[in-house]
Amino acid sequence: MMGSEKRTGFQSAVAAFVMWGALPMYWKLLHSVPAEEILAHRIIWSAVIVFIILVVQKRLPELFSLIKDKRTMLLMLGSGLLIGGNWFTYIWAVNHDRVLETSMGYFICPMVSILLGYIFFQEKIRGFMKPAVLFAIAGVLVMGLGYGKFPVTAFILAVSFGFYGLFRKKIDVKPLPGLFIEATVLMPPAFIYLLYLHMHGGGVFLTNTHDTIYLVGTGIATSVPLLLFVVGASRIRLGTIGTLQYIAPTMGFFIGAFLYNEPLGGAKVTTFVLIWIGVILYMWQLYLDTRKQI
Repeated sequence: MMGSEKRTGFQSAVAAFVMWGALPMYWKLLHSVPAEEILAHRIIWSAVIVFIILVVQKRLPELFSLIKDKRTMLLMLGSGLLIGGNWFTYIWAVNHDRVLETSMGYFICPMVSILLGYIFFQEKIRGFMKPAVLFAIAGVLVMGLGYGKFPVTAFILAVSFGFYGLFRKKIDVKPLPGLFIEATVLMPPAFIYLLYLHMHGGGVFLTNTHDTIYLVGTGIATSVPLLLFVVGASRIRLGTIGTLQYIAPTMGFFIGAFLYNEPLGGAKVTTFVLIWIGVILYMWQLYLDTRKQI
């Protein structure tokens, strides 16, 4: 039974990261829709889908108890703004042919989390994590020099998701209720924006069948991989999850380079080599940590 549980957890986690890695292809289906309109629908339909899941799982009492906690709701407002900004940046970047840069951002994210853990929780940057962080920083500097400017998109994605993780670490809220609350606090501006858009003759919802279906599907594209991730994270080791998380940005790298033919160039190749060295060192330290726990 234990082996079956672990196998289910591993398969669920892999499926979650593969779905996240394939998301650029989904956003490309909505390339003609402005990023802010996609974001508004993603917020609304994510809330709808997650609420249905919570109802099916009979977890509404858990949700209502969270809503009554003012401190939790305030922190969830902060995490909601961070994840909303992260979603917008990601969608905008993909539909402006910057898939490679989004991939780099999520490669760097674990290094940002290490630094935030050191600053806010006095967590030690141990062993091979020290050179891993240095290689990641070197990769960003190389890309900045190659671009002639700082890689803003990758930086925003890494920092926003890193701080999102920091907020969620401070809140004792499970992923699905948390996602629903985050989406809910963002729903008023999303509704107002869409209402304004349609009142002024804009918006594609219900005017274009293709785009309408895919806009509704943004809720599924957001909630299903998260649900699979929760199933996986509850059944397998954290070190394994830490290793599997690189599936998504690796897929993003290959999708951007070979499916959408985004130019690589010497600076980008060098950047990814440096970051992957950091990733390997980071994963090696996770492996050493898990061995100590055996």
